[in-house]
Amino acid sequence: MDKVLGIDSSIRFILFALLCLFGPTSGMVFGGILSSKLGGYINRKSMTFVIISVAIASGISMTIAFHKITVLFVITGWTYLFGIWAVIPPISGIIIVCLDPNLRGDGFSICNCFNNLLGSFPSSYIFSALVDAFDRKKEEEQYGYAWIITMSYNFIGLLYIIIAGVFRYKIKGDLLGESNDKKALEEENMVKSEENNDKKENNDKNEVKNVNKKVEANEDEKK
Repeated sequence: MDKVLGIDSSIRFILFALLCLFGPTSGMVFGGILSSKLGGYINRKSMTFVIISVAIASGISMTIAFHKITVLFVITGWTYLFGIWAVIPPISGIIIVCLDPNLRGDGFSICNCFNNLLGSFPSSYIFSALVDAFDRKKEEEQYGYAWIITMSYNFIGLLYIIIAGVFRYKIKGDLLGESNDKKALEEENMVKSEENNDKKENNDKNEVKNVNKKVEANEDEKK
């Protein structure tokens, strides 16, 4: 922010704090609510949402370091954090439901370990090393190219997510995706059939009542 946008240090810290606070938080809340609306972690629509969200966030991340206007920087920065963190709830749920119940605790722990080992831990060092590697006259270009290379790592994650989605719903669709969709459809049909049976019973009861009323009315007329 200070090298490219020339923002005062006090304002810089406030903007950075607000971005880091509201971007990821609002993204996770939105991702959790939307994945539930889409049918839960098992539904393939959740994986589609993950792929679209990561793709949009990755594309936006390429432009963040080149914005010379503070408002554009804040908007694109917030959108990137929002999109990336919005996939955390559905991704976490998908990882859990894909594993055997006896392996879910260990599998999720190993996944988080590699996320931090290959992502959070080396990212700061890699970005600093890239900044030093680009010996440019203009500092904004120096930081811009380093940012692009660092953020391009998002596309590697996107590729792995697409491979995981194809493997889950295409290669093993009968076991994981389609079978669960069939179960959900069967449950929905069962609920509908029960509702239809209840309606039929109510209609039968109403018909019996109407017949009884007619019989009673005829008997009264005869009397």
